[in-house]
Amino acid sequence: MFGFEKKKTVIINVEGMHCVHCANKVVKVVSALDGVSKVSVDLDAKKVSVICKESFDVSAANAAITSAGFEVVS
Repeated sequence: MFGFEKKKTVIINVEGMHCVHCANKVVKVVSALDGVSKVSVDLDAKKVSVICKESFDVSAANAAITSAGFEVVS
């Protein structure tokens, strides 16, 4: 398919998200990154799901989440 890059889903474990406000902050900073199509947060599981281009650099998302005041854990 010309002009379309394959998508992938990345799951990031994040500590420090306690409420909808926290989740919205994470969604906002990750969604602003180039190559991201969709971001969702599961507060109970402490996971961020990112649908992005195959070439997306996950370290950019990790850095954005950390800059927003949360901890990325492996």
